[in-house]
Amino acid sequence: MSKILSLILLFILVGSFSFALDIVLKDGRTLSFPNEDFTKLKQEEITTFRTREEGVRTDKWKGIRFDNWLREKNLRDFSTIRFESDDRYQMSFEKVAFDTTSCWLVTQNDKEVFAPENYRIIFPNLMQNHWVRNISKVVLQDFRPIALPARLYFIDGAKQQNWSPELQNLKLHQDPKPFVNIRGYFLEDLLKSL
Repeated sequence: MSKILSLILLFILVGSFSFALDIVLKDGRTLSFPNEDFTKLKQEEITTFRTREEGVRTDKWKGIRFDNWLREKNLRDFSTIRFESDDRYQMSFEKVAFDTTSCWLVTQNDKEVFAPENYRIIFPNLMQNHWVRNISKVVLQDFRPIALPARLYFIDGAKQQNWSPELQNLKLHQDPKPFVNIRGYFLEDLLKSL
């Protein structure tokens, strides 16, 4: 009899466990939104097309425009937004980049209805590696990471006097392996001086 009572108690505990999406504000406070609340919102359908080795894959999704939901909840005060899955996969966007794309929280793919802990964030016009399965946390940050350089211009050592005094002390390397007949600065040295 005690085994039956233990099993009933276990089912009640598991059934009452609720999954939630945590939104971490830039001041460190966390707001939790139960995942089942997202299914109560008006679900829209979206179609994505992804190029694969075997051809173009078409998927139909149901969910909500998450960027619009953030706006409705007045959760737009951030410089960078980071999405995290329950297994700690992370994807970050600066606000300018995030504002130029559509972001969806999807609860269903084709005919498969996801369990609440398996909801996804997708960006239909971005590659799938920007998507986040099993979304558990959204972090709103108030800092801008240092952008990676899109292009570096190397100058001749004779023109180095135009550089700031910090950069004048960099070593100009002659023929760094595997290169020949070239002079240049190591990116690591440039970044350290900045």
